[in-house]
Amino acid sequence: MLDPALRRALWLFFLVHAALFAGANLFFLLLNLALRGTIWFFYPLVFWLLFLLLHFYLNKLIISGFFHRRWDALLDWLDR
Repeated sequence: MLDPALRRALWLFFLVHAALFAGANLFFLLLNLALRGTIWFFYPLVFWLLFLLLHFYLNKLIISGFFHRRWDALLDWLDR
């Protein structure tokens, strides 16, 4: 398992990422509405959301120790 301080740091980094996502996409929406052109704000929203979800999932895997266990299993297999 990870050190609690490292776990908090990982979640804090994710929360900063989520806050930037929300703020930037709100800005894009307001900019898009102000320019009154083609609706485009959802393109960065969708792609950034995919990366945010990936970030969340990787945090869960790192904190659970998944990668550490896989690395140990690979090293055990190589030592055979």
